[in-house]
Amino acid sequence: MLILASLVVGIFLYVVAEWSEGILKSIVSGMASALLALGVVTFASEYILKTAFTEDVLAISELKHEIYNAGIQKIAGESDVDWSAILASTRRVKVVALRPSRWQATMWPQILRSAGAHPLEVSVIFIDPGSASLTHMAHRLGETSDGYADEIKRTARAVENEWKRAKAGWGNRESMLQVDIVDAVSTHSVVRVDGSTCLIAEPVLAAAGSQETLVFIFRDVVGQSLPQKWLTDGIQDIAERCGIPLFSDVQQGS
Repeated sequence: MLILASLVVGIFLYVVAEWSEGILKSIVSGMASALLALGVVTFASEYILKTAFTEDVLAISELKHEIYNAGIQKIAGESDVDWSAILASTRRVKVVALRPSRWQATMWPQILRSAGAHPLEVSVIFIDPGSASLTHMAHRLGETSDGYADEIKRTARAVENEWKRAKAGWGNRESMLQVDIVDAVSTHSVVRVDGSTCLIAEPVLAAAGSQETLVFIFRDVVGQSLPQKWLTDGIQDIAERCGIPLFSDVQQGS
């Protein structure tokens, strides 16, 4: 109502100014300009800016709803992920480790601490160093086939030895470890714990090493979201392709 009144009075005064002379014309003309400007600015604020703002808010709300339904809990650089917090309450952890040495340096110590603090079933899967898939994976990660194969073997031995030493000093004997290899191509590293799944995405140009690896953490949702189903189906498929374990104390601990 104020907008319409400002515009109408402004137009009226503008017409009056055309018929006025001298100082009166200047005064009336100024008042007309001010009222017209007020009407235009108010109109722009009320109907254009507020509409655009409302549309932005609705778009953000819809995006948040989509993110929530997809189960996305967090997206962070790998160095910013608190693995100890993720492992604190879980009783099972399954890892598909694409970069064994880096995984051993970052997450493995947290797994050992958690396994010593409470019963924990640990499953670790590496690419088979003798598989036909190795060359492709090594090239994708910017490594040589021989170097990548040696890294896998070295990490697998270290994990087994460190587990045995750590477990000998634990009061908790219920924690169990199984190390498997698989002849398959995994596009990303994956960590599955109770209640959530972490997708560890390498940079597009992994060989350059200029970008940090991203971690997408998906919480479990009722009925399984598409990303959750995609991840869990992928982990299950890889697990089913594993042959004889490189190491396992599951039978001794059960």
